Amino acid sequence: MAEAETKKAKHETAEHVAWDCSDVVPRVRILARHCRQHLDKAKDTPDIQHELMVAMGNLVKVPAVALMLPAMSEELKAALREVSDKGIELLAAAETSLWDSPRMLFILSLRETDMRSPVAQLQGLLEAVAECTLKVKAKQGPWLWPLHEPDVSASLLLCDAMNDTENCCMRALRMMRILPSVCLKEQQQHIREQYSASTTYVFAWTEVYMQAMWALLILVVPLAIALPVVPDLLGASSWGFYTLQAIVLVWTMTLGALSRSRRAFVNDGSSLARSEKAVNWEHFDHSRRSKLRRVLQMTGTGNEFAEVVNVRQNPDHWHSENPKTWRFLSVAVTVLAGLLCLTLAGISLLAVMELKFMLIFEWGECFRLECIGPEDMHGFGGLLSMIGTDIILALLLNVATGELCKAFAFHIAKFWNFKQMISRQICFYITASSIDVLAGIGVFSYLAFSFLPEWEQTVVSSWDDSSMCVGMWDYDVCRVMRGCAEGDSVCCSGTLFCARAKAPVTQRRSLFEAWLGGLFMVAPFVEVLIQFLVPVLAYYIHLKADHIQNDDERDPGRRKSCCCCFLEGLGRLVAFIFLLDGGVMGLPYVWRGYPFAAPNVQHEDPRKKAVLGPVCDGCKRDMHWTDADKDWSCRHHHRCRNDLASKGPERWCCRICQSDICGDCHPQGAQALNHLFGPLDQRLLRPFNPIDELKMLKMNFMIVVMFAPINPYGLIAQLLARLLDLHSRIWKLLMVRRRDSPMDNALAHASQKVFGQIILPFGAIWHVGLSLISFNVELYAYDRGQLVLYWALGSLCLAGLGVLFQVLGFKAYHWMYGSKPSLRGTVSSLGSSLDPTSLGMDKSQIMEDLDLRAEGAVEGDGKDDKVEPERTSTWEYLAAAECHPPGTVEH
Repeated sequence: MAEAETKKAKHETAEHVAWDCSDVVPRVRILARHCRQHLDKAKDTPDIQHELMVAMGNLVKVPAVALMLPAMSEELKAALREVSDKGIELLAAAETSLWDSPRMLFILSLRETDMRSPVAQLQGLLEAVAECTLKVKAKQGPWLWPLHEPDVSASLLLCDAMNDTENCCMRALRMMRILPSVCLKEQQQHIREQYSASTTYVFAWTEVYMQAMWALLILVVPLAIALPVVPDLLGASSWGFYTLQAIVLVWTMTLGALSRSRRAFVNDGSSLARSEKAVNWEHFDHSRRSKLRRVLQMTGTGNEFAEVVNVRQNPDHWHSENPKTWRFLSVAVTVLAGLLCLTLAGISLLAVMELKFMLIFEWGECFRLECIGPEDMHGFGGLLSMIGTDIILALLLNVATGELCKAFAFHIAKFWNFKQMISRQICFYITASSIDVLAGIGVFSYLAFSFLPEWEQTVVSSWDDSSMCVGMWDYDVCRVMRGCAEGDSVCCSGTLFCARAKAPVTQRRSLFEAWLGGLFMVAPFVEVLIQFLVPVLAYYIHLKADHIQNDDERDPGRRKSCCCCFLEGLGRLVAFIFLLDGGVMGLPYVWRGYPFAAPNVQHEDPRKKAVLGPVCDGCKRDMHWTDADKDWSCRHHHRCRNDLASKGPERWCCRICQSDICGDCHPQGAQALNHLFGPLDQRLLRPFNPIDELKMLKMNFMIVVMFAPINPYGLIAQLLARLLDLHSRIWKLLMVRRRDSPMDNALAHASQKVFGQIILPFGAIWHVGLSLISFNVELYAYDRGQLVLYWALGSLCLAGLGVLFQVLGFKAYHWMYGSKPSLRGTVSSLGSSLDPTSLGMDKSQIMEDLDLRAEGAVEGDGKDDKVEPERTSTWEYLAAAECHPPGTVEH
């Protein structure tokens, strides 16, 4: 019993401390309180700039990476020695296992940092580690992933978490994004430095889309109130509806043209050079965030002009003897599997639609009552049934179909056996997006052009007459499955095709608009909930389920209650669906639990136990928590009066400059690295993929373009949902998603540019079809061939006019503001930073200047930059490590 209690205490003290995302919130609170106290006293404190620069110095930290390899072997030790020779040091090493397979977990970081941005140095770190360990990595399971740094996350969240001192009206306008946030530009630049340009691209595009939504709302909703927007006939009587369509198409044309400009979304980062100029606080605005904005402008890395290469080679590539044959086979497999995936998604969505129609027409008896929902028959219960089906539909569109498409596209891209990694990424994103869009939009296109139009004049019949439904496949299948009696004509009369044949056009239109109400009012909020709030709840349930499992392991004789068993299974299932990366665990996680064994730490660098310290103001290196018995005095001794005599030997120390900071002056307290659960937990999370985030925005954009003229009041709910998504996106990035590998914004911008070119012709085709076919109550009286011809010609003319206006708009802009020479961009894999040579600057001279700045920063205190601390002990255990046979790692 005592041994079990000791094990429990050891487990609890070792869990969730170092790289755990749940530690971010208290850090934000501490940092916000620290900065708030200094910002409120800005005019009275002479060294306020220096204090806040120290507090926000975390923004230049280079993240660590986690490496998981098979059990220790001679080949693995040789690979790790190569890693050490490349200037990479080992923070910790531990034994663990993935299910029953032994693994070694290593935490690595750069030995020395430079003046480049943290993400550029992280990319170099990943490249070096990948090159050395590619041949020894395990065939299955995790391999190499970058880690979130809790201090960096806290600094990035400070802009959103700290309350401002502006008046309430200005704060409301900024919160609603009618006016941009005070620190918006600086926050995006720091996200770019820490998480790459593609991540910043998503945040910038979200802000632009939010502003565009406000513009559309201000134009459409007042017109919808003042004008008759319900189309009755094809002609001048529906001019109000045509006006709304024209406004939406002009809005689509403008936003589509804007999405083709990379410079509109991504800053080059050249204004982030470190500056030592003093800040004149007299010229600052009086609000806290305005002061914080100036501090953020002074914090960051220098200009980064070096080209960094991507992981160019596909790690799963293998040599093929007949590449042409394999390519033909890949095309065939892609087409067949794509059709299968699309069919499964379509069947699932059609099943939900059939369920909703059955609830409306059979359970709600809307044929007899001539209603559009079961709430007329069953009251509040009927309303809940409609909301439930809308939620199921949103979950299918955003979770089931989306995850199915991504899993399918991942295996298809891997099957193609591309040699270049960029080719594999393009194949993956195009395949996933195509199937997702076709599955989601196809369902509503069917409703708009098959269920809604009056292709044949509806024959008025009794509400219980279903003779016209005989022969319809869904009606016949439903009667067979339910075992309907031959004389029962009401049974299965609520199926989709039967309802389309029996319901009059006015009732079908009301049903269609009710469906759009669910799409506009419910689906946007469900999308945000399942992307942020549900994962947070799933994380909480996931931890509770793990605690239940640990209690059962400590007390095997204890009988589980039904509630505990249910909570354990529910926690794993919810976490698997909404939070965790299924590619790491697979379905066995649902019944087997946590896939990793408790890490058995084999080695830690004693100088790296506290990796969460401030950044030295002199040499810009990380400071580390130490208890070395040496006379010291805090760098801010004039303010805090702390030294060896008053605080003892523990303090933050810079090994290069030998400067010290006490624990009171740095806002984050020292926390030791005594475990490795943080990196393992991060690997289980789903990655924050910028392309996936852009895909969700594109889907929302497309839905607004399609249905805003039909349901203009639904734009209010869409706007509120986008606001919730905008405010939660950075929290999702830093807390409920894993840090993905750095990615250039070229792929993100290419997809956005293609989307901007496609959306206008698509919008023209859709809205011309709505006017000519869907909302033409006398459609049956027209010749179908002529209508289809008019549809094609009208769509072509509208799309051509839109493209012409875009070209004329670009020409007018350049004529009014003058044509500027285009700045040649670098081919850096980490951003769209501008090439200084295109501005008439000598690149070698710039790099030499950066080197001098780096040397000057280190030599400023008279210290020798070349003095290296002893690090051989960090890797000594590798040479003496025994090769553990498989199966010796304990769970």
